[in-house]
Amino acid sequence: MLFSLKGQQSGDVCIPAFTLTDGEIAVIRVPGGAKQQEAREACLKAILPATDSAVTTDAPFLYVDAPQQSLVGRLFNPVTVKDYIRKHASVANSIAQTVYETGDIYSNDKLSALTPTGRKLVALYTSLSWSNRIIVDLEGLDSQGARQVYNVVKQYAAIGGAAILLDYSDELQKDATAFIRIEIKAMLTA
Repeated sequence: MLFSLKGQQSGDVCIPAFTLTDGEIAVIRVPGGAKQQEAREACLKAILPATDSAVTTDAPFLYVDAPQQSLVGRLFNPVTVKDYIRKHASVANSIAQTVYETGDIYSNDKLSALTPTGRKLVALYTSLSWSNRIIVDLEGLDSQGARQVYNVVKQYAAIGGAAILLDYSDELQKDATAFIRIEIKAMLTA
């Protein structure tokens, strides 16, 4: 057992219990609607590096955070993919360089000019240079982008990694090792 979460309740949000081992991918389905942001925040709070006794982990998981740059930075000193990877990727691991093999991303591309999927892939490959145990939030990605990110995660999970993905649709349900549905109390009582 690499990661285990006891069932948790935060306000109206109920997160079922699940476990994860090497080579597995857990997709957590975040419901849409008025409570989506609350459900997302409760889920991230529950699964991110925990001080909570409801989470047991044998190895640290790394959260894949999308690259951010201020408006002033984007206008006057835009960061390129190459600069971002140089600054944030592990020099001991060349996995981050494989982002260029996707065909849509080039070293001199400005991060701010990339699609949301492109920015997520840059962040994903950069994070994979540090750890093959990751947490990825697919918020803001279309179904094709979510599938593209999932396929990269699946490739690295197959060689001993593990991943937790927060998804906002049911498209990955059949492919995931575990599919966990966050429930909203208001939805349960309706």
